[in-house]
Amino acid sequence: MNYNDEDKAIRNFIIIFLIVIVVAVGVFFFTKYVVNKETNTTEEVKEVEIDNSVAIVGTMLSKADKEYYVILYRSEDDNAYKYDSLKSKYPASGNSYPLYSVDLSNALNKKYYDKDNVNLKSDNVNDLRFGDITVLKVETGKITKSYDSVEKIKKVWNIEED
Repeated sequence: MNYNDEDKAIRNFIIIFLIVIVVAVGVFFFTKYVVNKETNTTEEVKEVEIDNSVAIVGTMLSKADKEYYVILYRSEDDNAYKYDSLKSKYPASGNSYPLYSVDLSNALNKKYYDKDNVNLKSDNVNDLRFGDITVLKVETGKITKSYDSVEKIKKVWNIEED
């Protein structure tokens, strides 16, 4: 092998070596500046709040309390503000039973809303149907009383008229 062939081989090696280095440096800077790099943004951590006063129809008869009320209505109803007012006035009325609420607009509860075929007399939860507003008094997992009008609920809960 003469010097020309050796010189060409060394020159080709150096050229290939430099190309590899340039590509490696290019990939490094590409990933550092062009590709989404990690940022030091602080994420706001929100504390999860569990509202134990909210229930679904399937579990409303199995609460830990021996006696309690369950108020059922659709939050999408035009009169929902009246029903919310009842809920907010209940604890102030002096009654001692816990109050749970069930939103019949919730996808888990929608099948239980049927204002034309109200059924509050079933032992099977799946057969129950509720109207626009219903309050149930539950004792040891059984519905003992039911009220389906704002006037009856106000009377039972001793809520004064506005």
